[in-house]
Amino acid sequence: MKKVFLMLFLAAGASVAMAQSQKVIKGSSSFKATLPEFSYGGKAKIFTFEGDLYGDNKQQTITFYSDDFTKQGELTINPVEYEYYYKHEERAWEGEHTRGYTGDWQVVNEDRGKSYSGIITMYLKDFDQSCDDFRNIYLTQTVFNSDDKYEYLMPVLATENKSHEEDRDGDGNIDVRDTETSAIWTGIQVVSETGTVIQTINFPNGFKSYINSKNDVDLIKINGKLYLSIEGYDSTGDKATLLCSIGTTASGGGDKTRGDVNGDGVVNAADVVKVVDIISGN
Repeated sequence: MKKVFLMLFLAAGASVAMAQSQKVIKGSSSFKATLPEFSYGGKAKIFTFEGDLYGDNKQQTITFYSDDFTKQGELTINPVEYEYYYKHEERAWEGEHTRGYTGDWQVVNEDRGKSYSGIITMYLKDFDQSCDDFRNIYLTQTVFNSDDKYEYLMPVLATENKSHEEDRDGDGNIDVRDTETSAIWTGIQVVSETGTVIQTINFPNGFKSYINSKNDVDLIKINGKLYLSIEGYDSTGDKATLLCSIGTTASGGGDKTRGDVNGDGVVNAADVVKVVDIISGN
């Protein structure tokens, strides 16, 4: 009987302890964390990421928490705005005098508006550990430098105008026209939590990358070296991948900066990320 009483008492005590440690956190409950290997002092930081770029509030918010899930601060990221436009026109069918698409031009579909591109997600491909080790990275502290501030990537956008024409009936006259204005990546910015742009990596030689729904690039780790890998198109329009090397391997302890390539204590931001090559092909 004493054993049963003791077990019930312990169980009740455990329930009280669990109830006392519960917390209700408003907003997103999808917790994320910085990777220890890319964090200051090798310590991961818990955060949540929220942001609806298609709603009324065009902002992305990162909320930081301590190890016991006490709110410690927020980082607000303002997305990059761009305009889009699309128009599809066709000539009407004319069958009375000449059979073919020779009638008046008609606008079949037209759409214009504004959209937004926010923080770029880095997908880690750690080939030093496992080729299948894919992890999402929003923030780092020791990838682009190794101080205690957070860095993230934002797109550099430009407007591209495209058109397409077609002869549906083969009479030698254009009877379909598509006109489109869209945004493309022409570079990437490394931005500090303070809002300071640490470095702008401009894409070279006509390389461009179209905005996709994921807004992502690959962060490749191989033999202790780090590379950014960006999918896009080269100057001829063929599919290509842009590779950028990222300085030297940082220790994560704040004693060395990736920009300090020669170790003399002088940081040259232009040396942090360098374009290596454009690899063309499907």
